[in-house]
Order: sequence, then C-alpha cells, then structure tokens
Amino acid sequence: MPSDTEVVFLSSFTESAALAYALAKLFGQRGIRTILGGPHAQAFPQDAARFFDVVVLRCDENLVNECLRDDHPKGTILTSTSETFNLPLLAERRGDLDHVSLLFGRYSGIAVAPILSSLGCPYDCNFCVDWNQQYRLRNSDDLHHDLEYASTQMRGRVLTFYDPNFGVNFDKTVGVVEQIQHPNPYVMESSLTILKEPRLARLQSTNCMFIAPGIESWYDYGRKTGTQAVDSSTKFTRISDQFSMMTKYVPGLQANFMFGTEADEGDEPALLTRLFIRQFPNVFPGLAVPIPFGGTPLRDAIRQQGRLLPLPCCYYIDPLPTFRFKHYSMTRFYKLLATIYQEACSVRMGARRMLESLGLPIRLSYLVRTMQLRHYLKLLYRFSRLLVEDRQVANFNNGVTDEVPLHYDNILDKRLGRYSSLLSRDDRHFLGTE
Repeated sequence: MPSDTEVVFLSSFTESAALAYALAKLFGQRGIRTILGGPHAQAFPQDAARFFDVVVLRCDENLVNECLRDDHPKGTILTSTSETFNLPLLAERRGDLDHVSLLFGRYSGIAVAPILSSLGCPYDCNFCVDWNQQYRLRNSDDLHHDLEYASTQMRGRVLTFYDPNFGVNFDKTVGVVEQIQHPNPYVMESSLTILKEPRLARLQSTNCMFIAPGIESWYDYGRKTGTQAVDSSTKFTRISDQFSMMTKYVPGLQANFMFGTEADEGDEPALLTRLFIRQFPNVFPGLAVPIPFGGTPLRDAIRQQGRLLPLPCCYYIDPLPTFRFKHYSMTRFYKLLATIYQEACSVRMGARRMLESLGLPIRLSYLVRTMQLRHYLKLLYRFSRLLVEDRQVANFNNGVTDEVPLHYDNILDKRLGRYSSLLSRDDRHFLGTE
C-alpha cells in the first residue's frame, strides 16, 4: 500500500472473511482506517465489526463520503436508506478493469467486465442473502451509456451481468441492449420462468453467449422454475425439455443445483442431478450446498431446530458443513454429494463436453472448470474420511462437542498463508449471536 494511505475499503464474501479480518488487523497496526462492505458485511456485521472501523450493509455515494469525512468509533455499522440505484459508469471504471485484466504484465484477451442492470430479487428463497432486498432497476440511460461505451471502446470484451436475477423486467432491460448496434457478448444468470422461447430469440439476437439458470432443488423453490406443486419426476421432465429448447438459442449454458436443502431426502435428489448431468453434457453443472448465512430465514429455522453447528463464520469454507442436515447423516450426505461430483467431472463426461459443438472460449472454460471440480472432489473424499477417522471432526459435526476441530484451523492456516499469524485462536473461535 502507498505510505500515505489513510483509508482502505474492502469487500468480501464470507468464505474469504478470515483474510479480510487479517488484512484489517494489518492495516490497523499501521494506523489505516478500514471499512468493510459486500456480502459478508451484510450477513455477519457484528462479527466483522470486531476488526473493522466501519462495516457497511448497504451503500451509496453519500455513505462513502460520510465514511471518508467522519471519524466513526471503531466497530460502527452503517447502512444507506436511499432507494436510488446509481453506479459509476463503465468509462469511469475502465482504468481499474484494464489493470485487473493484465496477465504477466500484458493485457489478457479472455478478460471480462462486470456490469449490473438491477439489484435485489423478486424471489424470497430462504437460503439467499438477497431474499429481502427490494428489486430495483438501474437507470436505463446509464445502462445504455455503458453498453454503448463497451461496444465502441471495449470491442469483444465479454460483459458479465452480476444481477442476482437478470431480466426480471425483461422488456425494459433487454430493450436497452437491443438499442446497441453491435452489442458485446454477455453472460447472465436468470430464473427459468423468465426464459421463454420468444425471449431466448431476443437474447440470441443481442449476443448473449452464456446463461446460468437456477434449478436449485428437485423438490423445492418451484417458483423460480415455474414448477410449483409438481412432483420431482414431472419437474425433471419439464426442466429437461426447457434446456433442450434453450440449447438452440444460446451457445453456453449452466444449470445451478443445490443439494442438501430442507426438502431433500433419500437418494433421488442426487440421482436426478446425476441423470441431468449425463443427459446434457453441453450444460455445465453449478453445484452447491446450502449455507445458512446470517440474516436469512434458513439460518433462523435451522437454529430453532437445534441443527446449526457452533461454527464461527471464519470457518464457513467449502467443504466444511455449517449445519446438520434434516434428512441425512453427515457421512451419508457427503457420500451422495461425492457421487454428483464424480458424475460431473469424470473423464468420460469431460470427453463428451469437448465433443459438443461449443465455441473455443466456452470449451476452454468447461475444461478449466472440470479440473476445478476434480480438485473439489478430492477435498470431499478427504473430509469424508475425516468424518470417520478424526474423532474431533466427527464429534463436532454430530453435536457431541462444541470445540472447533484442530483440522479446521489447519485448513484456515493453509488458506491464509503468511497472514495466518495475524488471527489468533480467540479471533477465529469467537461465536457471536448472528
């Protein structure tokens, strides 16, 4: 950091919270004020306030100026009450985007530019940190300015929409993209209910290259997929038909699955996910396990049922479990989870993906992500063994003891590297009430 640094802003997901905490201590030792925002600040503000001067839940330009101007007591938690949604334009962010696009000192042609057309989400999925965030569209003129700038000054750069749910107000959002003569290729995440065939044709015409819809659970969250009040077999058929139709319009697809929801029970959820993966080698699987983040209804429900593990949020790290599953023992759950990953990253499946008629960038991304799945599968195997062989790990996850296993600290130390000494066991093991 420059020697005259006075204030540092950090944004962090919970999985990287320990690193954010370590950096806050390091900067604090140098007399630098620290301000945290992002998903972790929203989920666990009280825990983050132990390390940061200011923790920001929701932000706008006025609040940033307040953080810079006022000397708040350490541990202050602030939030914006403004309903406006204003972001810096892409032209203003260009310098930073180019800087992070460097690879070994040179510009990388595979770089992407993050962009937003909306905030919040109209759905109220109990696991999501955006469950109670009002859906808000970005100003159409600002979005048009960004898209026009990208098409003329950043030609070919892939735009990645970070909207929690792109195109909820489809006509208005995609209508802006349609005004651009040569729109950049773009990536977005959406619910299946939005992706009807006429809309897919419009996405195709505006250079949409990749869509990542959420299937989530075969038993739950049917509102996002338009499959409320149907059984798992019917849901599988309907969703399979829709993905078959989508492949005609968009070259790259991802299906987001969540295994371990409150409704999942028995072998069928894992079997259906494996069958879907086998049936659609051109669709990359996004695999996740529910995490009861602070402030979500899922966390409240699991805590009331006594299934929330006494795990400090520093250890919310894959593949460590954060709660005891409703219908599975720990060993059974991880065995089934491993079968899904085995299906997704097998050599046979990798070969089938490479034989699909996909563009080179998508093909390469699938290859890299398959390697990542194989690495994660090794972590699953290792943790599954620990659940049987390591008494501390087994006792903690089965509710016998509240003591965080030593192995968890070893994992955290490895992740933090040279910064691990900045977080003492007291720092890590603090268990708040969030």
